Amino acid sequence: MDAISRLLNPSSIALVGASPEAGKLAGRPLAYLKKYGYQGRICPVNPKHREIDGVPCYATAQDLPEGIDLALILLPAKGVADALEQCAARGVASAISIAGGFAEAGEAAEQARLSEICQRTGIRLVGPNCVGLLRPALGVTATFSSELKNRMPRPGKLALLTQSGALGNSLLQSFNDLDIGLAYWVSTGNEADMGLLELVEHSLTDDSVELIALYVEGLKQGER
Repeated sequence: MDAISRLLNPSSIALVGASPEAGKLAGRPLAYLKKYGYQGRICPVNPKHREIDGVPCYATAQDLPEGIDLALILLPAKGVADALEQCAARGVASAISIAGGFAEAGEAAEQARLSEICQRTGIRLVGPNCVGLLRPALGVTATFSSELKNRMPRPGKLALLTQSGALGNSLLQSFNDLDIGLAYWVSTGNEADMGLLELVEHSLTDDSVELIALYVEGLKQGER
């Protein structure tokens, strides 16, 4: 299974920088995974805790079991590159970074470092500066979206791919209000590695998808 397939169908998810406080941004993904019935393995990473909400915790990403499908990096910008490097060393297939403070904030060199790690190690990255990933049918909630505090869109055949996390979250609310089923939502953010068009190409061959909805701000690989 390729990295994008593992990203969208993860049997194991690491939460790097997970918080025990469900009300905090870094605490929401674990709370959501449990609330919406994710059946895969969950691996929180936080050196200050042995367990979070009953789930055993790892001190660092270096301590993760090998071959995790997806790592959601919940750390501030300054910690993302090191965490991504550690995840790659443990054979993590793909990662998502929600942190801002990269190219959109004038820190292009920090974002270039993430791109270099991906190119050198083979790990795939969504983000940084994104809201993450949602797959209702599998209970995959690798996101801090506030819309999930109360409800999740029902499973469906529509793939939502957005470069804007805020706009994507607004569409998510509309899908709930209109009872529109969702195959998955991916917020791509700054696209240091994985771009919108790569996800479109995958969705075109995905049997679980019949319709693709896009919110596009700019295309880096127009030739695709």
